Amino acid sequence: MAAFVFKRSDDMQYCSIEYLNKLLDKKLPEAINSGFQLDTYKEIPYGIQLFFICNGTKYILNLYYTEKKGLKIVSNIKKPDEKNDILTSIFSTNTIEAFFTAKSKQKNNEALLDLSGLNFNVWIGTDESGKGDYFGPLVAAGFIIDKKIVREIEELGIKDSKKITDKKISDIAAYLHKNFQDRISICEVPPDKYNQLYTKMIGQKMNLNHLLAWAHARVIENLLARKYKVEGAIVDQFGNEKYIKEALMERGREVTIIQRPKGEEDLAVATASVLARERFVIRVNELQERYGIVFPKGAGQAVTATAEKFIEKYGKIELEKVAKVHFKITENVEKR
Repeated sequence: MAAFVFKRSDDMQYCSIEYLNKLLDKKLPEAINSGFQLDTYKEIPYGIQLFFICNGTKYILNLYYTEKKGLKIVSNIKKPDEKNDILTSIFSTNTIEAFFTAKSKQKNNEALLDLSGLNFNVWIGTDESGKGDYFGPLVAAGFIIDKKIVREIEELGIKDSKKITDKKISDIAAYLHKNFQDRISICEVPPDKYNQLYTKMIGQKMNLNHLLAWAHARVIENLLARKYKVEGAIVDQFGNEKYIKEALMERGREVTIIQRPKGEEDLAVATASVLARERFVIRVNELQERYGIVFPKGAGQAVTATAEKFIEKYGKIELEKVAKVHFKITENVEKR
């Protein structure tokens, strides 16, 4: 898909043109693969307004971005809506860091230092893997870090797991499990359990963000029960912060919880990202061995083709044991 090109205008003078062009070039294909059709778009003060259609419903997203305040997303849908949550999530997660200029990166790192200026000596970082992957589980992981081990963790070359090869992730995770097992907590939701929980939550007027919050909260609660005197937790942002705060139990509500985009820039969150991805890859490999099929990552055309192949061989009921069936892919495959 060709990149959208927005030129600097009076309305866009405070908005990073480079950021928005690259954001759309990266994320629009994901939205389309999830069943959204881009109807039209227009420039607005400080950003862009996008008009999508899905199943006859119009979804309008206003994307605002400035170097000072970062990315803000405003939707026209105010009541709980599963599709709206998916669309908003596509544009709001893991899209910022690669588009910053050196200057804005420096500003962002300074902001993160200000965040650590809350004087956390011991804190938790959490992240998840598998949310955007049709095949495989959802995995949330958490890691407790303190100033005593920061240098050792940095020397492992840890960064956001999406920027590291699976082999490197495996090596780093092996070291972490060997030397810091008591600082690690992982919550796995295999596909069949994921589908059950998702259906249950939708029936209770809840959505995917509630499921993500539940997984992150379980990790945080588990780590708070360890011997470490944790002062706070940083969570890679996936939705409104109210979701995770509502999912926490009494112990978790006693510490400071910070949910923010660019969370993987924090060392504890980046470490959690590696641990979550490693476990996700392990489980996908196990499924591949069990069924004799290679399951592609993500939710693109290769995934759709594999879903068709799987159903032909094993049937639709068995699909719930390997895939997150609420994805648009399932509906598309069943129509064929």
